[in-house]
Amino acid sequence: MKGKHDNFRGPAIIAFIDILGFSNLVKSNWNKEINDPVNKLLGIRNNIEKVTDNPLSSLLVQETKKKLIEGGVKVITISDSFILLFGLEKTANQIRYLDFVNGFSSILEGLKTIWQDSIEAGFTIRGAITVNEIYWDEKFNIIGPGLIEAYSIESKIAITSRIFVSSTLQKMLHKLLSNLNSDDFTKSVTKKMLKDADGQIIIHPKPLLSNIENLETKILKMASDAKNGGIQLKYISLLANIDSKNQLELSDLNTK
Repeated sequence: MKGKHDNFRGPAIIAFIDILGFSNLVKSNWNKEINDPVNKLLGIRNNIEKVTDNPLSSLLVQETKKKLIEGGVKVITISDSFILLFGLEKTANQIRYLDFVNGFSSILEGLKTIWQDSIEAGFTIRGAITVNEIYWDEKFNIIGPGLIEAYSIESKIAITSRIFVSSTLQKMLHKLLSNLNSDDFTKSVTKKMLKDADGQIIIHPKPLLSNIENLETKILKMASDAKNGGIQLKYISLLANIDSKNQLELSDLNTK
């Protein structure tokens, strides 16, 4: 089975996601039955596992959907952070492109669930997604350069409420899309990403959040409730990215 292994060592698509401001709820509501942070986090986790059992169909062209292998995303919860993992298998020492597409689309569906559930609960997220080597097992041990990379990007580079796409993942996507040479497929992938104001490639928030009613109002309320300008900026930049009309081109992806 691809994706959701109990024990795995090898290349994987990895997303590290932090729910911004949730640690304050953990501290203030730990002993309260109403608005219990444990129930909130476990509820999000259960939703992720439900929606990632099958690939994100909206990402894929029809002929590719028929060939995809069922899989799922491994979810590990660490305090107010989520790690989403999709193990990739190799054939002749090469990652199969259908396996990679399946993993990327499944991870995106998990990110969609985390982000939507967080905003409905009054929070937003920050994170990073990459592809790299990693190890995990059924005892929830998780080790490897992939985890270090994803955490480092999330904590040091992402900064605002956005999901940063690593250069290694960009390179793999560029190679995949170039080799497939399908305009429809390329557009179905690139429309899920965005070139931010600082030139960084991120996951486009609008396709992930478009189902939320009164989305702008909810984000503006979070911004107005923030205690300082730095925190408010995270929400304002999120709104700007949601409204962005920038079209990501294949040439925008890092190939180095």
